[in-house]
Amino acid sequence: MPDGVTDSGSADRIERLRRPWRRWRTHRYERGALGYSSSGFHPYAIHLANRSVDRWRPFASRYPARLARALAVQAACLHARGRTGEASSALDECLVLCARAHGPAASPDLRRAAYLLARTGRPDDALTLIERVVGEARSGPPGELTHALVEYGRQLVLHQRFGDAVTVLLETVTRDVPGNGAETQGRYLLLVALGESGRYDELERYAARDLPQFAKLARLSVIERKRYVSLLAALARYRSAAGGESQGRDTETVLRTQRDILHRQLARRTSMWRGIGTLLRQKPDRNTRLANQAERLEAAVAAEVAEVRRLREAGDSPALADALAALAEARWRTGGQRSEALTVQREVVDLTRRLARQEPAGSAVPLVDRLRRFAEWAEVVGLHGDARAARDEADSWSAGDHRAGDS
Repeated sequence: MPDGVTDSGSADRIERLRRPWRRWRTHRYERGALGYSSSGFHPYAIHLANRSVDRWRPFASRYPARLARALAVQAACLHARGRTGEASSALDECLVLCARAHGPAASPDLRRAAYLLARTGRPDDALTLIERVVGEARSGPPGELTHALVEYGRQLVLHQRFGDAVTVLLETVTRDVPGNGAETQGRYLLLVALGESGRYDELERYAARDLPQFAKLARLSVIERKRYVSLLAALARYRSAAGGESQGRDTETVLRTQRDILHRQLARRTSMWRGIGTLLRQKPDRNTRLANQAERLEAAVAAEVAEVRRLREAGDSPALADALAALAEARWRTGGQRSEALTVQREVVDLTRRLARQEPAGSAVPLVDRLRRFAEWAEVVGLHGDARAARDEADSWSAGDHRAGDS
C-alpha cells in the first residue's frame, strides 16, 4: 500500500484510539467554560466552549450527542453573557442533533444537554428531551437509568410538578444507603418535592432515614456541606408550614450550627491557600480566588432570593421593589447571571412603574434610577433597542410626564 494511504479498517482503529483522548479534552474545555462563566470571565468561557464545538463538529454525523452537548455548553456561556440571540441559535442546532441521537451511548450527553437547556431558558425543550432519554434508558444499564431519572425529577421540580417528581424520584431510592452521587441527589430532590407538594408525613419518614446520611456526607467536603445546609433550610420551612413549630425551631438550631461550620470551613480553606502562596512566595492560586469570589457572590444572591420570597408572601410592594432591585444587582455582580439580572430588573421596573402611577411624588425618582440602570445593563449585553427605550422613558419621567410608556 502506498505511503500515506490507509484502509478503512486502519482509519477506524486510529479513530477508536483517539476517541477517549478527544472526549477527555473536550470535557475539560466544557468544565472550564462553565466554571469561567459562573465566575464572570465570559471571554475565556466562550473561547473554551467554542473550542469544544470546533473539535466535535467534524464528527457530527457519527457522534451527534457529543456535539449537541458541546453546543449546549456554548449556549449556556453565551446566555450568561447576555448574548441571547447567539445562544438561541446554538440551542436550535443542539435540539436538531438531539433528535438524531439515540441509544444508551448517547444518554449521558443528552442528559447533560437537557440540564443545560433548562439553565439556558428552554425548560420545555429540556423536559421533552429528558423524558425521551428516560424512555430509552429503561432498556439500558440500570446505572444510567438512575442518572436519567434523577435529572427527570430535577426537571419536574423546576416545572413545579412536584407530585410527578415524587413518583419519578421514588424509583431512585430503593436502597437504604445511596450507592452513588446520583442517588444522593435523588434523595435530596425527593425531600424537596415531598415538602413542596405538602406531603409532610412522607417527608418526615424519608427525612428520618436520609438526614443522618447527609450529615455524614457533609463532613467529607464543602460541596456536601452546602447541600446539607440547603436541605436543612428547606426542612425548616416545610416543618413550620406543617405546624410543627418545635421541630421547625430544632431544625433552625441545627441549620445555624451548620452554617457556622460552613463559614469556618470556607475561611480555613482561604487561609490555607493564602499560607501556601506566602510560603511559595506566590499569589494565591487563581482558581481558588475565583472560587472564593464566586461563593461570596452566590451567598449574596441566596440571601436576596430569601428576602424576595419573604416579601412576596407579605405582599409589601414598595419593600418588594427594593428587594428585587437588590437581587438584580446581586445577580449582575456574579457575572454569570446577567440574563437573570435583566429579567429581574424588568420586573423591578414594571413594579416601580405601577407604584409611580399610583403615587408619582414618592416613586418617580426610584423609577428613573431603575430605568437608567436597566438601560446601562441592556447596553452592555447588546440589547440596544431596549436600552434606548428605557432611557427615553426615564427622560419622560424626569420631565414630569407620568404617562410615560413601558420599556
